[in-house]
Amino acid sequence: MPGNFPPLEIILIEQQEDGDYYVEFDITDEFVEWFKKDQGLKRWSNKRFEKWVSQTIEEIMAQQELNVDEK
Repeated sequence: MPGNFPPLEIILIEQQEDGDYYVEFDITDEFVEWFKKDQGLKRWSNKRFEKWVSQTIEEIMAQQELNVDEK
C-alpha cells in the first residue's frame, strides 16, 4: 500500500467522450509541501503529480485485489 500522505480530496470526476476520465483535486498547501519533498522537487509539477496519482491508484487497486484473493 502506498505510504501515508496528507489528505487529498477529489472534487470532480468526469468521463470524457474518448473514455478517459478528468479528475479534479482540492490540493492543500500541506499536500503540496509533502509532495514536493516526497518527489524531490523544488516546485510543483502537474506532470509528476498526474504520474504519481496514476501509480498510487494502481498500487491501491493491486492491494485490494490481494486482499480479496486472501478471503
